Amino acid sequence: MMVSNLGFELLTQWRRWRGQYLKLAILLLGFALTAALLSIALRLGSMLFYENPSWTNTQKPLYTLGRLSEDNRLSAVSKQAIVQLKTLPMVEDVSWLVFKEFNFSIDNAKLSNVRSAIFSPNMADNLAIDELKNSKVSGAWITEKFWREKLKSDANIKGKILSYKRLEQGIPILGVLDKKYNQVGVNHIDVWLPEDILRYSTPFTNDSMVDRFLQAAPLYYAVFSAKMSFDPEQTKKQLESIDLSVKGMSFGRSPLPLVIFSGVNFDPKSHQHMVLLWQLLIGLIVTLFFILTFSLFSISSSKAIVFADEYKTLRLLGAQSSDFIRSALLFACLKIVVISLLSVLSLYLLSQLIISSASYQLLFTDKDLSVDSASFISAIAMIAVSVIVCALVPLVNLLKGSLFNRMANTRVSLFQKTLAGGILIIQLSVALTAAYALSHVAHTQWQQYHQSNIDLSVAQVRIDSGHFAISWRQALNQVQQLDPQAVILSSPFEKLHQYTLEDQRLKESLDIKTVYASSHFFDLLDADIQGKQLANWQNGVIINHALARHLTSSQELSSLIGTTINYGLENQQLTIAGISENIPHWGRKQSIMPTLYLPFNTYDEETLKNFSVLSNNINALSYNSDFTHWLNEQAASITIHITETLADILAKFDQQSTDLLWFGFIITLIILVGIFSGIWYQVLAQLRLDKQSICVLLAIGATDGYVIFSRCKEILFAFILAIIACFIFYKLIGSTLLGFDLVALFIALLTTLALCLVATLSPLVKLLKTPIQQALREF
Repeated sequence: MMVSNLGFELLTQWRRWRGQYLKLAILLLGFALTAALLSIALRLGSMLFYENPSWTNTQKPLYTLGRLSEDNRLSAVSKQAIVQLKTLPMVEDVSWLVFKEFNFSIDNAKLSNVRSAIFSPNMADNLAIDELKNSKVSGAWITEKFWREKLKSDANIKGKILSYKRLEQGIPILGVLDKKYNQVGVNHIDVWLPEDILRYSTPFTNDSMVDRFLQAAPLYYAVFSAKMSFDPEQTKKQLESIDLSVKGMSFGRSPLPLVIFSGVNFDPKSHQHMVLLWQLLIGLIVTLFFILTFSLFSISSSKAIVFADEYKTLRLLGAQSSDFIRSALLFACLKIVVISLLSVLSLYLLSQLIISSASYQLLFTDKDLSVDSASFISAIAMIAVSVIVCALVPLVNLLKGSLFNRMANTRVSLFQKTLAGGILIIQLSVALTAAYALSHVAHTQWQQYHQSNIDLSVAQVRIDSGHFAISWRQALNQVQQLDPQAVILSSPFEKLHQYTLEDQRLKESLDIKTVYASSHFFDLLDADIQGKQLANWQNGVIINHALARHLTSSQELSSLIGTTINYGLENQQLTIAGISENIPHWGRKQSIMPTLYLPFNTYDEETLKNFSVLSNNINALSYNSDFTHWLNEQAASITIHITETLADILAKFDQQSTDLLWFGFIITLIILVGIFSGIWYQVLAQLRLDKQSICVLLAIGATDGYVIFSRCKEILFAFILAIIACFIFYKLIGSTLLGFDLVALFIALLTTLALCLVATLSPLVKLLKTPIQQALREF
């Protein structure tokens, strides 16, 4: 009988990892990251597939009806379609939203292009929106963002009148909504309005024509609940088979197909992209969990064999099987505690990485990715089961004698060999994929790194004048009084406009970036321009090298100068006046987009609402400068953002690229170390099994090279099969995620091959250097 001492048992278990503490740390960190990622994936899956948006207060299943455009965006349907939807037996209740812009005024202050959400009378009850449901009178609700930014947080806004040109008495303002009503899908909302306003937004005054117009016009996004489960595809076909025309009012038959989405989904494009990211996250979690579990199991099995003699001795001294199991279980619990603590630390960083994605911001605006305790406990429980199983199963097998039998050179079955070979191929395939992905990202960033010579000390201030547009000419004159070289851009330096360029020199349409800039833009940045000198650029457009390479196959890009390029809705023919260097608007590690720079004198409007100003004199853009005071005088609701240098702007993009690279490196390192440990311990266990046959071969004169080749051919064969498996995987789905990169492929092959050879040869070389008699005792 042995006396239990928990501290001594933990210390004993800790010392059995001597020489492998780094492997243990990497395994624990890997399990912690897996638990954190799984917690996030569970929470994100719940938000994507089960939860309604935060602006609804109901948990009942909801569905969205609309028309799906070719670019995977949702378009509106007619009210006639909604009326027919209500007649279907499975539909419980249908409500709708209309998104429209109006020109209002409050206290004689004009508000142009107010983004409004017009809701059906039953929407408040159907979606349990208490703020709208409890109002006893019809009126407008102001969103928190509009109230804060445009109405300057007016405490007396409730009760004021929202005046509209076609309404004699206007619309009373009932209050300010919570910030969760600021956005619905991709639609930013300023005001929520009742249904009545729609009658005054049509081009007709006759009541009969108004009714027909509102019935036939594709204005409505329907949200409905169902009494029973149903097939959305069959329901869609039923609706399409019904005549949705309105007598006396025709908008033509829509070419877009009807679609029914589960949940409230006004932005299917972002939702689909987020689902893809979620699926990739699940794939990463499964891969990490499989590799880490197999590696830990292999190490635990090998350690059980190594310490078999110690266990025999302890049994002779009176130890029971329960003593061994308790000790292993206690150390496994300690590992679980460490994994849990590391998971908590990892959750915040990983959550921020996902929240920063554009798709998340569009789908879950103002909604934190707060992982609930149930998701975290579920993830930790899965990891805990894996850790405990890996600790106990090899030990129980050892105590039963199965591992002793393996030490006695018992042959393994064909099934065991096939299973082990299959697992080895999967491991090597994962290693190749992880190494290729990391190498591809690193190589791409290295290729895209652009060491530009532009002046990064130039400062930028972004200006949002709200509903009151400002003359860009006056703004430019004002700032040039403080800095004659200052320039104005039609958008922020890092957020250029996107335009689809079609040109006969292009094989297909090309997405490019465009911006209007004043004359000293390239002089201010000290950018290199190929072509004539542009000391006072007024006419013609400038294209960057990236766009020039798309327009000509010639090495002489200057041949494009003097040619024309079509731009705008009216396909204006603009002359190319010069070719600029590739300016890194999105950081030095991001790809350079084809960019078209247009002079402001070709801009078709005299005013701007959102623009930026660049200057070498940062004081000219400071909060207390004369220019800033002038801006505040131009618009009551103007927003002037913090002044930043271009170096600071680019540093943010570069940091995002670096964070992505480091995250990929850590994940890849964990995968490779886990696979290396698993292969190493597999080889070590196999050597212990085959040590007698190897020693016999050496004794009868077999060379070291023959033994090494006989042992390496199996791993090399598995390596070749893994390459084939990866090639098939790439052809099926990989090519849509990662492009083909020969350098990355070479690095991945070399890394994985080195991993295989080192894991195979290191224990084998140690055996070959050991005298035969000693080898039979030690291995």
